[in-house]
Amino acid sequence: MFQVLLNRERALSIMEKKGLDILIATTPENVTYLSDFRALGHQYLRSNIFAGLPREKSVDPFLILPIGEYPDLISLHLSWIKDVRCYGTFFIDSPHRRVFSKSTQMIRQQLGNSKQKNPTDLLAEVLIEKEFESKSIGLDETGVTKYQFEQLIKNLPNGRIIPAYDILREIRMVKTPTEIELLRGAARITEQAIASTIDSVKEGMTGTELVRIFNSEIVRGRGIPVFTSISIGEDSYLQNIQQPSKKRLRRADLIRFDVGCQYHYYFSDVARTAVMGGPTEKQQRYYKAQLEGEMAALDTVRAGVKISHIFEAAVEKVRKSGIPDFRRHHCGHGIGIELYDPPLIALTTAGTLIEGMVLDIEAPYYELGFGGVHSEDMILVTRSGYEPLTTLSRELYQIKH
Repeated sequence: MFQVLLNRERALSIMEKKGLDILIATTPENVTYLSDFRALGHQYLRSNIFAGLPREKSVDPFLILPIGEYPDLISLHLSWIKDVRCYGTFFIDSPHRRVFSKSTQMIRQQLGNSKQKNPTDLLAEVLIEKEFESKSIGLDETGVTKYQFEQLIKNLPNGRIIPAYDILREIRMVKTPTEIELLRGAARITEQAIASTIDSVKEGMTGTELVRIFNSEIVRGRGIPVFTSISIGEDSYLQNIQQPSKKRLRRADLIRFDVGCQYHYYFSDVARTAVMGGPTEKQQRYYKAQLEGEMAALDTVRAGVKISHIFEAAVEKVRKSGIPDFRRHHCGHGIGIELYDPPLIALTTAGTLIEGMVLDIEAPYYELGFGGVHSEDMILVTRSGYEPLTTLSRELYQIKH
């Protein structure tokens, strides 16, 4: 059942500010955000799906999708959008002397009415039907080819078509209550998997074994593993996502978790650090320094604060706390239906925090020959500060067995 992810009032406000009469999503993330619908073919086969959101509330939003995706959409009630147009061919036998349910009747009718034309032409047809042919059209340019973009311009010569990927990302920066709960759920699943993996660690295990344990726990929690970066020893600064480490854990080895999952399309991103046995003085000092950097950044967070100030607070605190040459390209990022939503917490990022943003805050340290130490937490920006979405202890975990 659909959950209504869209912050519609924010979307309409930004559309008005940008002078857009309609906004059209093309990428899986943006289509899902506008419509709640995610299709296998769109995600993995690069088929075209378009979700249109008019600024004028009296004009119905619409979905354009391959006919093969329509049965699931209707039977499982996967979108709040009622105006659905289909293109292409898909075969499902339909006996004539059967009494069908309402949804099955709709599928049967749509199978017969699907347009035998390319999706960009169908999009132009729908825009003309809804009287947008001479208006301002924001098109998410990242989900179409250059040729398709140009064809739409050709089909709508009197319209003004502008790239809108960044506009959709701007809209998505502020989360709805539904989105916040999905992000909280993703964080909870990930933290439980980290804790279970740490409880299972034994000397001599490989990084590959740790990844297997972690991913199993994510699935057990009803999440989907999407990136599992568990690195160990002097290599703990590596991501080890494409190839989990085959090295075996030894005494005093660091274990760096920078991990996440997807939960109903929403991401988590959480980091914690452990060490086999007691930490060395350097491991303890450097872990404490980066943690104090993260905490200094968190202390700065509240609606209205300059984003660059959060970065500066983190870097300055790490340097003062024991890593004087500490450098970072960013100290966090937004997170949502994409792993990296805006804003990026960096020195060069303009703008201020807005109430309702969800951020990841971090100040990790990596050193060749030493490894990596890292803590990272998900938070909701509030008017006066923040609400943590992660609750797992930020201690440097010491594994005794």
